[in-house]
Amino acid sequence: MTRGRKRINVAIAGHVDHGKSSLLERITGEFPDEEGFELERGITAVMKVIPVEVEDTEIRFLDTPGHSDFREEVGKALMAADGLVLVVAADEGVQARTEVLIELAKELGLPVILAVNKMDRATDSDFEEVVNEVKNRGLEPAAVVPTSAKTGEGIEELLKAVIENVEPSRWGSEDDETAFLVIDVHEEEGLGNVAVGVVRSGTLREGDTLRIGDDEYRVKALMGPDGSRIREARPGDIVQVAFDETPEAGSLLTETGGYRVDNPEDVRPCVRYALSVDDLRTALDVLESWKRRYLGIEYEVDEDGRLHVSCLGDVQFDKLKTDMEEAGVNVEVLGREFEGVRTVGGRETGRAGPTVVEVLPRTVEGVRVFRKGKERTTVEEQTAAALAAEELGVDGLVVNILTDDEVDPENLAEAVADAVEKAGVFEVYPVENVLIEVENVGKAASLVYKHEGHVIESDADSIKAVVPAPRLNELVDDLMKETSGRARIKLLSSQGVDGPVLSLDPGTVNFGIAYIPRRGPCDVTSVKVRAPEDEQVEELARTLRMFLADREEPAVVYVGHGPGRETAVKAVKKVLPDSDIVIVDESETTKEAVYRLSSGKLENVRAKDLRDHGVAALAIARRGQMGKRVEPKASKEDVRRKVSSAFGGGSKKFADYSRLHVENPEDLKEGTMLQVKNPDLISTDLPKGEVVVFHGWREDGGMIASTLTGGRIIVKPADGTGSLKNPRVFFEAFRPVKPRD
Repeated sequence: MTRGRKRINVAIAGHVDHGKSSLLERITGEFPDEEGFELERGITAVMKVIPVEVEDTEIRFLDTPGHSDFREEVGKALMAADGLVLVVAADEGVQARTEVLIELAKELGLPVILAVNKMDRATDSDFEEVVNEVKNRGLEPAAVVPTSAKTGEGIEELLKAVIENVEPSRWGSEDDETAFLVIDVHEEEGLGNVAVGVVRSGTLREGDTLRIGDDEYRVKALMGPDGSRIREARPGDIVQVAFDETPEAGSLLTETGGYRVDNPEDVRPCVRYALSVDDLRTALDVLESWKRRYLGIEYEVDEDGRLHVSCLGDVQFDKLKTDMEEAGVNVEVLGREFEGVRTVGGRETGRAGPTVVEVLPRTVEGVRVFRKGKERTTVEEQTAAALAAEELGVDGLVVNILTDDEVDPENLAEAVADAVEKAGVFEVYPVENVLIEVENVGKAASLVYKHEGHVIESDADSIKAVVPAPRLNELVDDLMKETSGRARIKLLSSQGVDGPVLSLDPGTVNFGIAYIPRRGPCDVTSVKVRAPEDEQVEELARTLRMFLADREEPAVVYVGHGPGRETAVKAVKKVLPDSDIVIVDESETTKEAVYRLSSGKLENVRAKDLRDHGVAALAIARRGQMGKRVEPKASKEDVRRKVSSAFGGGSKKFADYSRLHVENPEDLKEGTMLQVKNPDLISTDLPKGEVVVFHGWREDGGMIASTLTGGRIIVKPADGTGSLKNPRVFFEAFRPVKPRD
């Protein structure tokens, strides 16, 4: 294989008997299934890597199973893929297996080439119906190709579409630190346990030693997908590796230490740093290397040359800053702010006219829409829900439509707004930064990974890690059991808290209050508020004023999710109108408080009244937070007007958009809406009048955009040559727009 040629990994998958293996046979000349029972049944049972040379490109097809028991195996193939060929039989359409593949591709952000197969026994209307079924599930294919494995129709066009739309963008440079992602582990005679995986960066050779935490793995043998020995593997190569120790599937092994990759789409940055650097080019090189090796890293450079870096928190940033400084970059931190995911505080229902919906929290960006728990929704319903969430300022949301029939977009949007208003909007911080001091660092690291955390760095007797906030309490429990209570756990940054903390445990009548100063003992008390309900707020506010007299104002206020939380929030707002109020999941705090009171295990606490609610308030302050309560950005009426405008006064068609003045395509800002003027001039299957959202430009002049339902697409000129950045080409194909008021 000549260096410098384009090499891409492309998963090919579909439902049972949709003809995926037959398509591969047409392309390669060989039927990929090997075992006799598979040939009889016509299905593929194991993932295989099948290389195909097309002009100056090597396409490595990752052949995946088609039967319903192999969701995990298909997910593994997609972890190593640059793109996906989704095979759907024209005469059967989208099936259960197809649904899974669509969701996996959307979650991983892979470009999808839709191969509508078995066209030899289908009609044009069947073809159109399949395309619409896929798009109605929120997936906008990068290309759509009608194919027939039987007649050979569309094979050349399919390969061309793969080459044009799939880039090896997920892999780093050969010169970077070596990183190897373990996809699967199996036993092989003579070699022991063998890891199948993909080289994400660097060059992997026999004799190399890779690490995860304190564990080391030496490469004993390096083999290609077919089992033949090879000397080295480069970024994007899928290989088999015999290590002297057995790594877990989902681990990323690197030269300096790695982490487990369980749900990469759920890992998002939550702290943003503004930096001044004296060597921007070197700083960006370090960031690029980090982005390929670690989850949760994003960055951008503003017009003044300042660097903005988003990551998982102070622990990760400190290590990144050290790496920059070791590369010769002087780094000055200009600012730091926390970035949470805004979602709802719990399950709630909402109604507008005959339409009833329920909303649920989603701590990942994006809106998922279901009808009674199943994905049987229309594009209009998905769009209306997404527009409602956008107007309300909600990043992540699950909407479950409880009405049987197709619903009016305006009613749906208002029902969503009604449910969100009841549930409340919270800014959730997905991870906590912790320092764990233990004798057995290796065991502590394994517990961190067990609870979906990531070890950032370690030494002889401590590790620094980031852990999902909902899993933090379970991790602490396991560490206490494993070390017989000798482990020391410290929250390194409780999501932006820099100063004293006030917390309340809100019962129906009893309210616990705790104050944690910058230094010194904590103050804890418990009060009974016996006033009538309409006077409880004022009574509790008076108590808070006395409790806080002559104290430094708290930087944050934690309020438990108990029955009196609304009273507590209102009272705090009266006393501390500008305070940040954080609602905390308190399900275990009273139990913990009773235990601490009965066992005498209260340290560094100055107590005025040691009832369990007071100690529970202290526990609340030290718990992982559920999220900071924020106000929705719009009212139900605003949301209804927004959707009514977008849908043309409630009709099922999008309204006309007014023109937005843009002089040059390169001046487009992310988020700008573009309406298709001439679909014949662009590569994607977008109809005239369709509106997409601009996200950025590719190096080849292609445009990165998304549909209003969130499907990611890449748009190029229809002839495959030239650049959409060319003003003449761009303005003939699109017009920048905004919704008409």
